[in-house]
Amino acid sequence: MKSISYGIKKEDWDITIVSRIIDLFNREEKWLIVDGITREEAEDLDIDELFLYKEIFYLKLKNQNYKKILEQLLKLNSNFTIIAFKKDYQKVSKDMINDKNWWYYIGFFYKEEKIDIIFDSNKYDKKEIEMKLNAEFGKKIIKKFKITNILKTKTESNLTVLFILTLITFYIASSVALNLSINAEKMWTMWLWLPMPILSIILGLKYKKKGYKCQKNIVAGFIVGFLLLVFGAYTFIFPNEDYQDFLELENIINLDLPEQGIYTKTPWKLGYFKDLTTHTTIFEEYEKLEEEIMNSKTWLSNQELNSSLQIFISSFNSCDDETVCYYSIYIEDIDKYNTLPEENGNYHIYAMIYKTSLHELVIEEYNYDYKI
Repeated sequence: MKSISYGIKKEDWDITIVSRIIDLFNREEKWLIVDGITREEAEDLDIDELFLYKEIFYLKLKNQNYKKILEQLLKLNSNFTIIAFKKDYQKVSKDMINDKNWWYYIGFFYKEEKIDIIFDSNKYDKKEIEMKLNAEFGKKIIKKFKITNILKTKTESNLTVLFILTLITFYIASSVALNLSINAEKMWTMWLWLPMPILSIILGLKYKKKGYKCQKNIVAGFIVGFLLLVFGAYTFIFPNEDYQDFLELENIINLDLPEQGIYTKTPWKLGYFKDLTTHTTIFEEYEKLEEEIMNSKTWLSNQELNSSLQIFISSFNSCDDETVCYYSIYIEDIDKYNTLPEENGNYHIYAMIYKTSLHELVIEEYNYDYKI
C-alpha cells in the first residue's frame, strides 16, 4: 500500500475537488463511511439504505447519485471516507468492517483540513496519481505529508522532554521541601509542582487522540501527581507538636536537651507493641547533646547494644551497621536502663534511638508483654 497526504483549506472544499479525486481511481463500487453526524442528518441523505454500526454510518455509493450525496455531506462540514474493497459486499457485515483488503481508501477530514489517500501500489502508480492531482488542482491542494511528519516528530520529541521533566519533578520537589525544613512542616510545598504532571496528563490526552505516541506522559503524570499529593499532605498528617511537651521526657532520656527542636508525635497500632507512640525530634543545635550521649552510661553504641535488647526496638527505627546510632532502653516499671526484666509481665517501655547523621532522636513508647 502507498499513501499520500494533502492539506486543503476549508474554503476550498467543494464537490469538484472531492469527486475528481475519487474519479482518479475509477471504481464503480464504493463504500461511504461517515461519523460525526446525527441519525436525522444521515436519514436526509439521498440514499435507499443506511447502516449504523457503533455510531458510524455505512452506505454503498452508486455512480449515478454519489456526487449528490457528497454535496450534502460537504454542506454538513462532516468528515467522511470513501473505500473500494477488493471483495464485493452487498451489505454491511463485520467481515467488511474488519476487511483491510481494498483498492483504495480516501479520507476527507474537513475538520483537520486534510485528505489522506492510501491505495494498492500494484494497481495504481503513486507518481502518476500525484502528477494528476498537482496538475489538476494546482495551489488549492498543498502537498504536506512530509511537513506533517516533521511536525509530528517535533511534537513527539517535545512530549518526550515533558515526560522526562515530569519524572524528575518528584525528586526536585522533595529535595526543595527537605531543604526548606528538617522535617515534614514544609512538605506542602510539593503541591506547588503539581502543574507539571497535570500538564503532562492534559497534553498526553490531547495528542493521544491525534495519534501521537504519548501514553507514557499520561501514566507518568498520574503517578507523579499522586506522589506529590500524598507526600505534600505529610505536613498535615504529621504536624509539629509543642517542643515543651517533649521536654517532659528529659528525665527519662537522661540527657540535657537543647532549648529548641522540631517535635512530632505519632500514634501507631501494632500487634506486638501495644499502644505504640513514636516521639520524633530533630535538633538544629546538637553538638553538646551528641557529646553527652557518647559519654553517657545509659546510652549504648551499635556495637555495645546487647542483642537481647533488640527485641524492644521496632524494625522501623533500627539502624544498619553503616549508620552511627546510639540506643537507650528504659523500662519504667523496674526503673532501669538497658536491663531485661527478671519476671514475666506487661511493661511500659521507652526505646530510644539517636541517629547522628540526621541529628534525630526517636523514642518509641509502648506496652510490651515480656516473657522470659
